[in-house]
Amino acid sequence: MTVHHDTHTLDTRGDGEVIDVTDLAEKALANSGVTEGIVTVFVAHSTCGVTIIEAEPGCNADLNTVMERLAPEADRWEHNERNADTNGHSHARAGIIGPSVTI
Repeated sequence: MTVHHDTHTLDTRGDGEVIDVTDLAEKALANSGVTEGIVTVFVAHSTCGVTIIEAEPGCNADLNTVMERLAPEADRWEHNERNADTNGHSHARAGIIGPSVTI
């Protein structure tokens, strides 16, 4: 079995930003020489998530609206209280979405 690994580092503007990584995944696959198999996209950070959604501004806005309803930024977050932090909602949202997608 052939395995290929590729790593990319992306900078974000922060809370609620949606980044389309399709091109990065396609390039990694093309460079791998692998013609059949699976691709896993994984993010190694506790306030990020990976999902599949149509890369379209309306879908991105809808996803952010849903995340705000499920884990409102303005709520009281135990994480923020214990760590003098302000991103408890981001950790919760990342936990809901999950860190990876396998195709």
